[in-house]
Amino acid sequence: MMISLSPALENFVKEKVATGHYKDADEVMQKALQLLQEKELKSEELFSALNEGYEAYKAGNYEAYNPQMLRKMADNIAGKTK
Repeated sequence: MMISLSPALENFVKEKVATGHYKDADEVMQKALQLLQEKELKSEELFSALNEGYEAYKAGNYEAYNPQMLRKMADNIAGKTK
């Protein structure tokens, strides 16, 4: 597969190889695509969780919190139980 990069991206890849952290441009591109794939998977998981929460909210499956309750929960998490 052949790909075309802008001059700026081509220079970026060359700089990464020059650091010695990558053996060649293929390795840089594989790492970049792996990170993109991971990012997209995390985004999909986040949107799924948001959608699940929104659907629960619409169905009335939620509990309202006030600022004092949230502070107490934060303190408990931080180990500052009162």
